[in-house]
Amino acid sequence: MARIARMTITAWATTTLERIFPRTRAKKPVGLALEAARGERISFQIAVRNPTLEHQVAALALAAPAGLATRIRRVGYVPIPHLNTNVPAAEIEGADDLPGWAPDPLFDGSEIALGGLETHAFWCNVQIPRDARPGVRRIVATVSVGDRVVARLRIAVTVHQLVIAPRRDFPVVQW
Repeated sequence: MARIARMTITAWATTTLERIFPRTRAKKPVGLALEAARGERISFQIAVRNPTLEHQVAALALAAPAGLATRIRRVGYVPIPHLNTNVPAAEIEGADDLPGWAPDPLFDGSEIALGGLETHAFWCNVQIPRDARPGVRRIVATVSVGDRVVARLRIAVTVHQLVIAPRRDFPVVQW
């Protein structure tokens, strides 16, 4: 009797400019390089794809250098019943996935339930202190299923000399 190799979750790092849909295909895990000013909050995503038909739960942990505060949230989905009208086909983002589920809300939590053949994402924030020294900081994102580590991804954050000034006279209205 031949043994079937157990397929494992694939994980990769990406910017927050990419939307991760439930049917997004796995990408090759590569490092991610980000730029930041002192006093800035930056974000990135860790996408996870379940290539099996089994339900799995993936967990994410971030290891950051002292002084950098991190926050992990899971990306939720909302139903989109129709594509927008009068949009040129070349400009439709997610045309292969919509109508369907689109990423939108962020929920506190570092675990994601992955159905069979599904892709989901974690949204990660990093707060750079105003008094941080310029230079490169390395963050390690570890994805695990149960007690098994399935991926370790490296995110390089180059902190620049520039300091972001605090906001002033910036009213916020919530509808």
